Amino acid sequence: MKVKKRIFIIFFLVLIGLSISTSMAVNYSGQTSAMDRQQDITFKYEGDLDKIPPTIGGLSTGNIPVYNSSSNSSKNNEVLKADLKISKIAKNGNTHRVYIKNVGKKTAGKSYLGIYDGKTLVKRVTVKSIGIGKTIEVKVSLAQKYKNKIKTFKADYTNVVKESNEKNNIFKSK
Repeated sequence: MKVKKRIFIIFFLVLIGLSISTSMAVNYSGQTSAMDRQQDITFKYEGDLDKIPPTIGGLSTGNIPVYNSSSNSSKNNEVLKADLKISKIAKNGNTHRVYIKNVGKKTAGKSYLGIYDGKTLVKRVTVKSIGIGKTIEVKVSLAQKYKNKIKTFKADYTNVVKESNEKNNIFKSK
C-alpha cells in the first residue's frame, strides 16, 4: 500500500509540474533555501521505489536528487575570466599614469605592462593583481627621446592572465 501511495505522489508531482514560489526552493543537496524568483524543479529518482523518503508529499526530499530545470546550462558552465583594459593615460612631462581596469568576471593576477616604440619594447612594468571591476594606476617614466613619439601601451603584454578578450589591451598615446 505504501509503495502505491508513493508512486501516486511522484506521478501526481510530475503530472502537475511542480513549481515552488519565491518563498522556498529545493537545492541540489535536498535542503530548502530562500529564492529571489520562482524556480521550476524536476524530481529525478533513480533507485528502489521502496526506499523513497515518506516526507516527499511535504516537499522534503530526503535523499532524492533535485535538478533545477530552469537554469541556463551555459551560464552554469561559463568559465569566468579576467579582462584587462587600459581606460586612460595621463601624461606629465615624460611620466605617464596608466590606468588599467579589470572589466572581467575574475580577479586578474600579477601581469606586465609593455610600452612600445613601434615594434620595439622600450619598457616593462610589473602590474599588481587587479580585482573585479577595479582600476589601478601604474606610473611609467620613459627616456626623454620618447617624449614626443606615439607609444603603444599594452596591458598583460606577456599574456600571463587568461582573459575573456585579449584584443582590448592596447592603448596608443604620445
